[in-house]
Amino acid sequence: MRLEEILQMVETCNRRIDRTAFLIARSVIWDLEANGEVRKRAEQLGHEIVKRIEFSDVEDACEYLQEIGCGEVQVGVQEEEADELVADMGYDNVVVYDCISCCGAPEMGETLCALESGLIQGTIGAIEGREYYAIEYACWGLGDKRCAFALVPKGDKEGCRKVQELVRERVQG
Repeated sequence: MRLEEILQMVETCNRRIDRTAFLIARSVIWDLEANGEVRKRAEQLGHEIVKRIEFSDVEDACEYLQEIGCGEVQVGVQEEEADELVADMGYDNVVVYDCISCCGAPEMGETLCALESGLIQGTIGAIEGREYYAIEYACWGLGDKRCAFALVPKGDKEGCRKVQELVRERVQG
């Protein structure tokens, strides 16, 4: 199914998806993440959403992601040590509370939110006219009670390495 068809279906039905139904469907696609397909498709969807809705700024897009049920989405949160480390590296962050994909998940030693990562990097990238990686460094799957993503410009390999190292250090203790 093409992204345009999905967006048309969303416009046709105002009913919000039940979280249980979402998680069942999400569990089917978790295996696809090994290939990065979930993140890639969600990034494309983020670009399509911006084309259709024409947000005034990033905060406006975060409100939309919240309205469609992704969770409470905020930019530039500095409440944990990891947030400060990301800021010290020179990157902005996006934090999602009550994340639809992982809220309540047990600690599994890995991040779980490829869908949100793709949506964030696609949406914010389209608004700002830049391409980003939204690298998840906090997640219920890592034992956190929220999800947090560093916005690293695509092409900044050193920045990607630094944020990924932060995640490895958190996993390994």
